[in-house]
Amino acid sequence: MQIIFEQNLVEELRQKHVVLELDTILQDGMKTPIILYALIENLNIFNLSNLPDLISQHQSMVTQYKDNQFDDAIFNANALSGQWNGELDEFYQLVISTSENYRDLEEKWDGIRHTKPAD
Repeated sequence: MQIIFEQNLVEELRQKHVVLELDTILQDGMKTPIILYALIENLNIFNLSNLPDLISQHQSMVTQYKDNQFDDAIFNANALSGQWNGELDEFYQLVISTSENYRDLEEKWDGIRHTKPAD
């Protein structure tokens, strides 16, 4: 999986590849959040007929995750684990753990992952 940062590159790549939104991050010192996308490199040719449904389910999961619909995001992340030849499984586990933490704390969040630069 390759991570893509630039929005203009995303639109160009979407014409020939599967590109999925992952997360929105805001690093300390930045004023504008960045949306991260993944370029799916290995598609299972036996699963191509399900591709539109998988893309839609992934997009719904990202929206649910950002909109504090944590139970739905967890359900979809679990369902999507193992898809895309496992390329996004680590991301889906992050969605599940983050959703569980916020749900259990009964806290709302702004849908943006706030990060700190590495030392």
